[in-house]
Amino acid sequence: MVVGERLLGWMLCLAMLSWGGCAVGGGEADLTTFEGVLAEARAADYWALDKLEDGSVTYDELEWAEDQWARCVEGLGLNLTASEPFRNPVDGTLAGLLWDWNGQDPKPDPDQAEFGEKVNGCYDHYDLELLTWGYTASTGGVMDEPLRQYVLECLNELGLAPAPEFRSLAELVEDPAIGLERGSVVMNCAEAGVGELYPEVPYFGGSYRRPCDGSPA
Repeated sequence: MVVGERLLGWMLCLAMLSWGGCAVGGGEADLTTFEGVLAEARAADYWALDKLEDGSVTYDELEWAEDQWARCVEGLGLNLTASEPFRNPVDGTLAGLLWDWNGQDPKPDPDQAEFGEKVNGCYDHYDLELLTWGYTASTGGVMDEPLRQYVLECLNELGLAPAPEFRSLAELVEDPAIGLERGSVVMNCAEAGVGELYPEVPYFGGSYRRPCDGSPA
């Protein structure tokens, strides 16, 4: 399971949440709070609701949830080999386990539509979205320190001066020195930082370059 796109999604949603523009499934729950995540999970009869009911989510529980997905797909007959999981350097969440499909294309051919629906069923049932939001709410979504320093330096080089003690992307985009109009600059700096500092992370390694050109955005 390659979920580099989730890494992008969390980055974007964390920023948008600070401006009141992101919710699961188009709902209105405030996912910046654990209470909001729990309410959304209860309303949706979320499959991992019991992991949220105790008031916090641990990284081990994220790994457990990812393993449930793997078991589901392996149960369909796909031979998967898991690599080591890695943390999302943006907020500390599980950025995903990488899977070696042993030469098999996870996208089914047209004549395998029914099988494809079953694989998609594993993705849909064992969705980590709310569990990951619960983890972020539990931990504050703290950014990895090397990345935090990179983002701060990148923004400074662009003439932007946020409070240097920010700990998360959510805190950063709330800073009056940044504001909604410069949100894309924050995202560019974060993406570039992940690409340069964490080349092993899928969808980012070598794909982005530091957008710092010495002029304000």
